[in-house]
Amino acid sequence: MKGLTGKHIGIAADRQAEAISTLIQKQGGIAVSKPIQGEKWLDEKSAAYDVARFLNHPFDWALFTTGIGAEALEKAAQSIHRLDDYIDKLSKTSLAIRGTKTQDWLKKWGLEPTILSPNGTMHTLIQLLDAHPTTKQALFYQSYDQEERQLVQALNQLSMDVYHSEPYHYFPPDRAIVEALRFGITSQSLDAVVFTSKTQVENLFRDAGASQGKLLYQAFETHVLAVAVGQVTAEALHNHGISKVLQPERAKMGAMIIALAQHFSNEHHD
Repeated sequence: MKGLTGKHIGIAADRQAEAISTLIQKQGGIAVSKPIQGEKWLDEKSAAYDVARFLNHPFDWALFTTGIGAEALEKAAQSIHRLDDYIDKLSKTSLAIRGTKTQDWLKKWGLEPTILSPNGTMHTLIQLLDAHPTTKQALFYQSYDQEERQLVQALNQLSMDVYHSEPYHYFPPDRAIVEALRFGITSQSLDAVVFTSKTQVENLFRDAGASQGKLLYQAFETHVLAVAVGQVTAEALHNHGISKVLQPERAKMGAMIIALAQHFSNEHHD
């Protein structure tokens, strides 16, 4: 018998939902797609302004948090016909980054990071940045949507001159889909829910209300398994009090489904 036979697996992702569904079905599971990422909106004018600002002012450091953000700024540099200048200046700037997609973007342009967060989290990246003599230095910071207040405070405590670039945002997801996923969790009709980003976790719990939030927590701690792809996603779940989180060693979709199937197989044999 396949590891996910008869199991209903919720999918909170949007972009990779189809691929994840196929992997679940191959393991005998029933995929329940409930995308709550929200639609991405690239702010092209803001990104172009940010690139011009980076090129026209001295910056000691550039901090990139997401591959999407790095690509958005690349496109903006291209749109104002300054891509070569932009890449050239980045090559002369100390780079601090997190995330494999951000790392892939740097490799594409032959750029090397000065600091790379080993676990992919911003908290670790800020700690590593703090270990460098950065006082009064200028930092170009590509922030990501739904920034944590604690994170911004930690960044501001570095005593650096920080310029915030926000090249993209996410619109809120469809309310009906969020409610449907919440019901699937609290009614325990789902056996597991796959989260591929911090944004999905935050959207699930945002505006849930105290009683519904408690029901979500209880479901995740008992019958419904929370599955996280990546340390940042797992951390977001832990921040909401969820202790029972399945996180594959490799932040890949295939590895995640194999780990999930193995989990239920072991549970069946216990």
